[in-house]
Amino acid sequence: MSVQKTGEHIRALMVKNGYTVKTLAAQLNLSESAIRNYIRGRNLPTVDCMLQMCKLFHLDSVEELLVSA
Repeated sequence: MSVQKTGEHIRALMVKNGYTVKTLAAQLNLSESAIRNYIRGRNLPTVDCMLQMCKLFHLDSVEELLVSA
């Protein structure tokens, strides 16, 4: 799995679904810096956070959120 590519994918999903860093952070009850770290490929979200993102981004599974190398 590529953390960098997953971050880029999260960013693309945010744009597609109309989320900004601020609005996604509010929906997930996280800091804006945590979201920035995800989209910059510095960290991966926790499993709970990934499941919440899947709901917000209308994905059927976590596998659709993650990008392999």
